[in-house]
Amino acid sequence: MFEDLAMWGESSYSVTGLAEPEEVLSLSATHRLLPALKVQPALGRAFTEADDQPKWVRTAMLTDGYWRSRFGGDPAVLGRRIIADGDAYEVVGVLPKGFQFMDRKFSLLFPMRFNRAEVQLGNFSYQGVARLKPGVTLEQANAEVARLMQRSMQLFPPPPGFSTQMFEDARMGPNLRSLKQDLLGDAGKTLWLLMATVGLVLLITCANISNLLLVRAEGRQDELAIRAALGAGWGRIARELSLESLLLGLAGGALGLLVAYAVITAFTTSGFSQLFRPQCNHRVHLAGLAGGQVRDAQG
Repeated sequence: MFEDLAMWGESSYSVTGLAEPEEVLSLSATHRLLPALKVQPALGRAFTEADDQPKWVRTAMLTDGYWRSRFGGDPAVLGRRIIADGDAYEVVGVLPKGFQFMDRKFSLLFPMRFNRAEVQLGNFSYQGVARLKPGVTLEQANAEVARLMQRSMQLFPPPPGFSTQMFEDARMGPNLRSLKQDLLGDAGKTLWLLMATVGLVLLITCANISNLLLVRAEGRQDELAIRAALGAGWGRIARELSLESLLLGLAGGALGLLVAYAVITAFTTSGFSQLFRPQCNHRVHLAGLAGGQVRDAQG
């Protein structure tokens, strides 16, 4: 059903040993996060299953910005140790330039080290990311997650003071949705409302320009009267006035096209445009599995 699945969470760490101590935003994730996102490190390696083990050497990955600002982009950063919250972490990789996970702004990526033997029901603080296998629909994934949630009631013990029946009575269920929907909401209605607003502004602008042209024509009455007295027909005068308005409109339209071209070019070259691309066969799902919430992003 799922091609890849990972859990993630966010926190902050106090990093020391690199000039002045600083508080750094970080992301903690299981080792399948980058494979689920189809992301390869720009330097070094990604996390492995061993990195998730509590007894393994503590490891970390750096974002490209943090690597350049704190280590000067030195490739020899691999193998160095950084001190975060008093613990030493070995740098094993650097994330690619421009990599961004949702709208989170973080500098360090740590493996989510937890003892699976101590997992209990009711841990709702984790979120997840998963990639569906080709051809699998959200409805099928919803059904699979619902089955897994029921099975988790049998596999994991409840925390002290709780019972399995309490979780069954809560009737929690999955809620898969796309990452685009989660980040942007109903973007279609918002964009249509924006287009309607822009259209209304354009109509008001056209009405104002028409009034200005009428005022200008009224100020030229003496000129037009003299031209008519010299033999110019009113049809010829009307054609010349129309030509002036047409040239003014063409100049304004050309300027608008240039501005629109620049805006569209800037938008298509940004990572934000990826959210508006058509759906493909592979999907990435952001999920709070324990809480029954799943958010789906396009891969």
